Amino acid sequence: MKHIITANPLVSIVIPFYNAQKTVAEALHSVLGQTYTHFEVIMINDGSTDQSVRIVEDMLAVRGEHRVTLIHQENAGVASAQNRAFNLARGEYIALLDADDIWHECKLARHVAHLNAKKEVGISYSYSQFISESGQNLPGYQKPKLHHITLKDLLCRHPVSNGSTTVFRRDLLHALLLSGQVGRDGEYVDERLERAHDIEMWVRAGVKSPYAFEGLGEVLTYYRISKNSYASHFEKKIKSFDRALEAISVYAPQLVVQYAKLARAYQRRYLARKAISFGDAKNRDPVFLASGF
Repeated sequence: MKHIITANPLVSIVIPFYNAQKTVAEALHSVLGQTYTHFEVIMINDGSTDQSVRIVEDMLAVRGEHRVTLIHQENAGVASAQNRAFNLARGEYIALLDADDIWHECKLARHVAHLNAKKEVGISYSYSQFISESGQNLPGYQKPKLHHITLKDLLCRHPVSNGSTTVFRRDLLHALLLSGQVGRDGEYVDERLERAHDIEMWVRAGVKSPYAFEGLGEVLTYYRISKNSYASHFEKKIKSFDRALEAISVYAPQLVVQYAKLARAYQRRYLARKAISFGDAKNRDPVFLASGF
C-alpha cells in the first residue's frame, strides 16, 4: 500500500543532471515508483545541451506529475546544483540521486523508517549494486561499513560510497553552511572541490554536527558504471581529493595530519583498480570495483 501524499513533503529528493538523456528517465521513473510517496523532487538542469530537458518535461506531462520542480541554470557543476536544490528543499529529510543511477522501489520507505526510529542518526545510506551502462546488474557491490562510523572512516574509507545512496536530515544543513572567505550564505557544498566535494562534505558533517552516520545492510541503490566517468578522469580525481584534504585541514588539522597519507593511499588504490578494470574490460571482473570500501 502506498503512503498518502500530503501538501508538505517529508522528503526532498535532489536530482542534478547534465546531458543525461540516456539515463535521466530511468532515474526519475525509479523515484516516482517509490512505495513511499510523501516527497517532492527538485531537479536541477545544469546547462544540458542534449535532449535531457525535453525527456523530463515530456515524462512529467504524460504522467501529470506535480511533485517535481524543474530548475534551469548555466553549467556550474554538481556541487552548485546541489546547493541550489538544498536552498529550495522543504522536506525534513533530503535524499540524493544522480541522474545516471536508480533506486530500489522501497529505498525511501527504508530510510525514512531508519531515521524516524533513530534520532541520533543524521545520515542514512545503504549498499549499492553495480549496473552496466545499459542497466544490467554487474557482479560487484559497494558494501561499506554500516555502524560506529568514525572520522577516520569518513576520511579514508568513504562509507557514503556514492552520490545516490544518502538520505539525511535537513537540520544537518546548519552544520554544513559555509561562511566567510570559503563560501557564502546558502552554500553547503564546497563548489571549489569538483569531483571530491562529497567526500569533504561528509567529513565536515562528521566534524561539525552531532549526528551519527549509519547504513542499511541491503541493496537500495543501483550505481551505474561508466567507463568515461573513471578511466579518463583518473588524474583529475586524485588532484580533487588532494584539494579536499587541504579544505579539511582548515577545520580538522589533526585528522589530516594523522590520516592524510592513509587516505591518499586508499583513494589511489580505489581509483587505480577502477581504471585498470576499465582499461581491460574483457579480462577484468567488475567485483574489483568494490575494493576499497
